[in-house]
Amino acid sequence: MHSKIISSFAILLASSSTYATDTKQPLSELLEQINRGERTHYEAPKYPLIAAKKGQEGWVVVSYVIGKDGNVNSAFVQDSSIPQVFDQATLTAVKAWTFEPTLVNGEAIEQCKNSVRMDFVIGQGEKGARRKFVSRYNKITTALDEGDLGLAGKLIDKLRVKGSWNLYEDAWLSNIEARYYRQQGDVDSEMRSLSRLSSTRRPLLALGEHLNSLARLFTLKVNHKQFISAFQIALTIQRLDTENLLYPRIRAVTERIEQYIDGKDNYMVNGTLNDKGIWRYQLARNSFGFSGDISSINKLDVRCENKHLTYSVTKDTAWNIPDSYGQCSIYVFGRKQSKVELVELAKS
Repeated sequence: MHSKIISSFAILLASSSTYATDTKQPLSELLEQINRGERTHYEAPKYPLIAAKKGQEGWVVVSYVIGKDGNVNSAFVQDSSIPQVFDQATLTAVKAWTFEPTLVNGEAIEQCKNSVRMDFVIGQGEKGARRKFVSRYNKITTALDEGDLGLAGKLIDKLRVKGSWNLYEDAWLSNIEARYYRQQGDVDSEMRSLSRLSSTRRPLLALGEHLNSLARLFTLKVNHKQFISAFQIALTIQRLDTENLLYPRIRAVTERIEQYIDGKDNYMVNGTLNDKGIWRYQLARNSFGFSGDISSINKLDVRCENKHLTYSVTKDTAWNIPDSYGQCSIYVFGRKQSKVELVELAKS
């Protein structure tokens, strides 16, 4: 399987236009100038009473900004295992955190590229899957084996509505969802399911299964030009692949991508807003714009290492980010499931 993955990358790199990135100020130099403030107050989220009574576990990913005064602001839920159940408790807790001011050459700056995953676990957690969950999971697997995508989709929807009741079940639900979307040809949803798997602090699937999922996600990220995310996944594979069965091939691909993005042409990245109406993308360059229909976009957040900017989106607008802001992510807010076309612009 790994050789097929690598060959697909080779075809991609040979057939597409080349890209560019600004390397005037390496990240290592930027970090040396920063004296990062430590967290001075931590508040754990309160376990929602209804979920606790049901024995229901879950997780929430929150993006937030640390202001010059060390307070948290502009926090929002980026993704969560069960919509609404744990979201508010997590936001309330994160907004109460405080930090020492982060200084660059003695001057306080914002810290804008922060995210955290909060897990809600009862007892020691990860007690394995319930019999009902295993039975439903096996029915989905059978439907997929038989190519009955209609039935598989209905069973997945039913299982997602009923909820996975611990983090172990949630991981396997994301795993079977990824397989379903792959067979359906829905790449955006497959990436979303695989990304949920990759966000766990440690593998909840068997290690081989987890590495296969990461390799597939790496493939999709590269093919969709989400290169910074692909590099981060490669680092996770490096950490987990202790026998070096997969990582050397992955590393060879990342080296070629580093050369690939050092070109002179613009390139387009297609995205889909998730069920919360958000699309997150990590920029590889300092300049970007949008192409095509932008009517579904409500606002744009640019969150860099030390700068947070919010814009409305208009046609034929290019955003140019100074090197001093550090590496940046953008968050596009708008209509759920709508498509966006972002263009990474080459240096003029």
